[in-house]
Amino acid sequence: MKLYVVVSAVGRDRPGLVNKISHEIKKNGGNIELQRSAKMVDEFALISLVSLDAAPEQAEHFIASLRDLQSDDFFIYARKAVAASSERPAGALCGELIAEGADQMGLIDEITLLLFENAINIEAMEYDVQNAPMTGTQLFQMHAKIVLPAKVDVAEFKKKLRGMEDRLNIDILFRFPVE
Repeated sequence: MKLYVVVSAVGRDRPGLVNKISHEIKKNGGNIELQRSAKMVDEFALISLVSLDAAPEQAEHFIASLRDLQSDDFFIYARKAVAASSERPAGALCGELIAEGADQMGLIDEITLLLFENAINIEAMEYDVQNAPMTGTQLFQMHAKIVLPAKVDVAEFKKKLRGMEDRLNIDILFRFPVE
């Protein structure tokens, strides 16, 4: 029986962390199917989707072995993934949202609230703040892959995005539909 386990880890960065986790996965018969990781200041974060051909009780042993890799400064959480269809709801379409401008407190809250209010799901999102080359001003850039349910009025959603651009003095590019 094919089972899926979600593994997330966060803690002080140092060489060998990814290998330590991937070795334990391999040792227990698991296969990493999807992984994202990043270093943020001196911290490292990772999330993986692991497949495992095993009985449910073997998955519990696998999860425990991953949790045993924890240390005082590196936390690992693993759990069986909820079985769900990879298919999108009927009529749902993918979109892309790119926002950029001067960084300010609450941008992610504002943008994600608008998505939530319109029942739009985030499939992937990256957000980064960099210093502008000439002025040193902190600039943000956000890129999100989103799924719009069939019931969303796209024209009305675009109007709300324009209002957000004006209110927050940022630029938002909305591409719809995308694959």
